[in-house]
Amino acid sequence: MSVNAKTNNIRYYLICFICFFLMFFGGAIPSFSPLIPKVGMQIICLFVGMVGMWTFIGGVWPSILAIVALGMTEYTTISGAIASSLGGPATWQILFAFLLTSAITLSGAGEYISRWALSKKFWKGKPYRFSLAYLLILSLISALGNAVASLLLGWAILSSIAVTLESSVKHNYFKCMAVFIMPACVFGEMSIPFKGFMPAFWGTLCNTAGVQYNNIGYLIIAVILTIAVDILLIISMKLLKVDISILINYDNASINEKFKNTPLTDQQKFSLITMLCCLVLAMLPSLLPSTSTLAAILNKLSASGIFAIGTVALLLIKRKNGTQFFDIVELTAKSPIWNPLFLAAAAVPIATAIASSDVGFTAWVASVMSPIISNCSIITFYSIVILISVILTNFASNVGITMMMLSIVIPMCPLVGASPYMTGIAIIISASCGYLLPSSSGVSAMAYGVKDSQGLETKDIFKYGLTLLGLYTIIAIIIFPILDKLIVV
Repeated sequence: MSVNAKTNNIRYYLICFICFFLMFFGGAIPSFSPLIPKVGMQIICLFVGMVGMWTFIGGVWPSILAIVALGMTEYTTISGAIASSLGGPATWQILFAFLLTSAITLSGAGEYISRWALSKKFWKGKPYRFSLAYLLILSLISALGNAVASLLLGWAILSSIAVTLESSVKHNYFKCMAVFIMPACVFGEMSIPFKGFMPAFWGTLCNTAGVQYNNIGYLIIAVILTIAVDILLIISMKLLKVDISILINYDNASINEKFKNTPLTDQQKFSLITMLCCLVLAMLPSLLPSTSTLAAILNKLSASGIFAIGTVALLLIKRKNGTQFFDIVELTAKSPIWNPLFLAAAAVPIATAIASSDVGFTAWVASVMSPIISNCSIITFYSIVILISVILTNFASNVGITMMMLSIVIPMCPLVGASPYMTGIAIIISASCGYLLPSSSGVSAMAYGVKDSQGLETKDIFKYGLTLLGLYTIIAIIIFPILDKLIVV
């Protein structure tokens, strides 16, 4: 064994030992605050150990170990940990969304879409225009449908574009876009005030402030911010000097000729139609009257159930000759499904536990924040609220952090003369910016899960993610105090 290999092995087992100790015996470490009990230290140390293993080791097994460790804490049991992880709706949704996008990739439909897009003369020699349109389209699909499905579709097509251009996903343009697709999809979905977790956020905001607000104002602001963020992503690409030459020098005429002579196959049509139907069905409850029977059925199904039925359709329907369009073994064997699935399975319940009242972390944050923001200027108030929201959401559940920040901050708005409505919007949007760690959000967990297939490394996620978060924080700190005075609700 070489010296380097021996050193790497020692480092590997040392990290494993430290993280294992934190995950299973963290409760023995004295608490750093009387507000955080033993169960709080168990969860916090488990979280740190889990993130450490994901960051420095990777693979599926740290996620499996983290689920077991969660079941060994006083917070829950093994049965409870398994139910909240592998049986959670987020895991279920990711599983079937992956299978749907895997069908698009395996059938060659993703490559067909990439050839169609690249064959258009409108993009020729305009890489930033192409990139912005790509992000805006994914934001729109996410707003109308679902961020998880849009994200997976975006990654699949991005990989196909790399193949079409005879390049690699490891090219820094594709790595940059793979990270930037995350905020484009998240902001797109967050722009609709009556989808996903948004009703819960609005309910918390209105109950805490003691008033009822109209969602139209949020819709307008969120759509404008979504477009602004997509533009910001392109600016970030320029600031980081990402190599875009691959989109300038490609042979548009050759791609166009191949595109014209290659029609869609039945398998490609079926995979695309199935995904489109699932996205439309996931969108319909937001557009139908609340009293509609169809809306009630689709709401009960949820996106998880809709994607599951779509996957069943892929496996159930046969060609005219009696053969299946897709096989479950092929879909799972040729898809990078297991890593992101188990990452999300571990990340979601543990990040949610961090924000639980039993753990005491939120109470500790409140005790630290309250003296700071209770008597300050509006600009300082928004700066602190936005900065803390962005930082915390990259460590714990974005949903939990949003609820926590709304409950803590909204009652303090009258003390500094800030609008509870605008403060609430600032918190909801800022707390959605969780892109750096697998525990930050479901989409972040998925990004870490598909790192290898998308040519990403942890440093790429941090490099492009931190650039975006830095620019967003600066712009948000400027914009929200202005909106606070301009918009009266």
